[in-house]
Amino acid sequence: MGSESSETAFPKAGEGEDPGFGTRAEPGTGRLLGRNGQFQVERTGLGWRETFSPYHLLITMDWVRFHTVVLLSYLVANCLFALGYLALGPGSLRPAPEGLWERFLNAFFFSAQTLTTVGYGHISPQGTGASLLAAVESLFGLMSFALATGILFARFSRPHARILFAKRAVVRPFQGGTALMIRLVNARTNHLIETRARLLLSRLRARPDGLIRVYDELSLDRHHVSMMPLDWTLVHRIDADSPLSGVTSQDLERDQTEVLVLFQGFDETFSQTVHARISYQADELLWGRRFASMHHPAPDGRMRLDVGKLSSTEPAPD
Repeated sequence: MGSESSETAFPKAGEGEDPGFGTRAEPGTGRLLGRNGQFQVERTGLGWRETFSPYHLLITMDWVRFHTVVLLSYLVANCLFALGYLALGPGSLRPAPEGLWERFLNAFFFSAQTLTTVGYGHISPQGTGASLLAAVESLFGLMSFALATGILFARFSRPHARILFAKRAVVRPFQGGTALMIRLVNARTNHLIETRARLLLSRLRARPDGLIRVYDELSLDRHHVSMMPLDWTLVHRIDADSPLSGVTSQDLERDQTEVLVLFQGFDETFSQTVHARISYQADELLWGRRFASMHHPAPDGRMRLDVGKLSSTEPAPD
């Protein structure tokens, strides 16, 4: 898959060194990284004005929420302007229906036409007040749609990795010893080059002054590949120098062990570096099993990669 490189973009971490999560551990704290790769940190102590960032929120939220926010904003804006036209009196728009609900619908659809600069001409403002409100709405519509278009473009143009990790890591016999293995794959058809990976082991240790979190670097057989057209299985040999040497699953659970996986690669499509991360806790390690093959020959002679088998395992031979 690629040649080994002596250079790495990741700094090394030794025992006791804090890679960013802190060494002080409080009883009852959970995992450091969620299964979705998000840091499990909640910030408090600041007012909503200091923490609220609409642009960042609109850029990072999922597509369903983004479209929901846009739709609700559009409906709310038209309702507010429709109420403004109603407040100017029955004669502010022509034609003017008799009932209040009909007048509201009339004003709502006139607002939608003005906001989007469609202007069918069937409904028109009457008087200075209605004309002034329509002028303000037209300006608001131009600015809001320009802003929405910019945010939509930013969402599409933002590089985002679609790296899938196996649901479970495995600990299995390997070349006369034992190894921890984690499998990952690029879910997209784009090409990632110069990909690198790093494993960190997080454990709790009892000290006289309380619990502390200790970090160890887990060496990999290969931490760098030049190209990643297929899946990549990260292999950490559990030898005498490994922090996992002689450790059982019960030991891992007692110490609230967490294996942190950090990945980065260069996306040729965007010409930018992308990142992905995940963690595995003790109950997410399978002992004595190996990953099932994902590779199958296609009829045209190419290699077929079955991504659906990413998390498939089978008993490992002794």
